[in-house]
Amino acid sequence: MGLKDEVDVYDRAKVSADTGEIEDYDVVVFQNVIRRREIDLIRSEFQAVKPRRILDYGCGGGWMSRILSSYDCEVVGIDISCSLIDSAKRSAPKASFVVGDCMNLPFRDGTFDAVVSIATLHHLDFKKGLEQVRSVLKNRGLLILMEPNKLNPLSSIGRKLFPMKSILWVRSRLFHLSLGLILSCKVSKLR
Repeated sequence: MGLKDEVDVYDRAKVSADTGEIEDYDVVVFQNVIRRREIDLIRSEFQAVKPRRILDYGCGGGWMSRILSSYDCEVVGIDISCSLIDSAKRSAPKASFVVGDCMNLPFRDGTFDAVVSIATLHHLDFKKGLEQVRSVLKNRGLLILMEPNKLNPLSSIGRKLFPMKSILWVRSRLFHLSLGLILSCKVSKLR
């Protein structure tokens, strides 16, 4: 499946008006197990770091932007799908949104104190995506990266619903969830 095909799939996805979540996923388990763990981790990281400007990298329908907007900070979401950005604007009216390519970010170097990426990198060229994230993060900026576990049955269903050319998996300082992988680290730039 090429990029255009993937964009078409997400442009047709039904998004909850209440939460900004794509509704094609298991609402009970996903919301009460995975989302709760993701939000708890982000909350604990932000209590320590207190970022002022956050990028929601691959924001989709805006569910994470809505949560991030509850912190005392500026939130900017980016996604390649116009219809998901439209949903995100409704879900998270306090945040700003940009239709754009996560592998060619339209932001200046060092723009963000933190980047949050939930289930986005496996849609991209891994190396190029991380290079883009690194460039827009301030020195010692916080990166919170969460990707699905390829061995999980729910992830397998998601891959059937939203197939893609290749899937890459993060293997570095990982916190294991029963249903996925989380990476949280401070990114330093060599000068």
